[in-house]
Amino acid sequence: MICPDCQGRGSSTGIAHGTFNGRRGCREMSFRCSFCKGSGEATPEMMKRREFGERLTAKRRAEDLSQRELCKRLGIPDDYPMYSRIEFGSHEGEIPETVKAYAES
Repeated sequence: MICPDCQGRGSSTGIAHGTFNGRRGCREMSFRCSFCKGSGEATPEMMKRREFGERLTAKRRAEDLSQRELCKRLGIPDDYPMYSRIEFGSHEGEIPETVKAYAES
C-alpha cells in the first residue's frame, strides 16, 4: 500500500530556516517521510493506527479541546511525548487504555 503522506516517494519537500554554509536564511529541503520512515509504503497496521488517530483527533476537535487539555482530562501528563504521534498515527507503542476508551466513547 502506498504511503498516504508522501504518495510513495518516501520524502517530501519543505522550507527550512536556519544557518546553511555559514549564512542565515531559508532554503528548500527534502525531508524523509515521518509516517512511512522513508519507505514509501504503509502496512495495513500503519493504516489502522492512522485511522484510529484521525478518529481521535476529530473527536477532540469536536469537543474544542487542545491536546494538552485532553491529556489533562484523561490523566496523561501534558508532556506525554507520544500523544501527538498517536493522533498522527505514527506511534508504535501501546496506546493508554484511557485514550482508547475516549476515542471509542
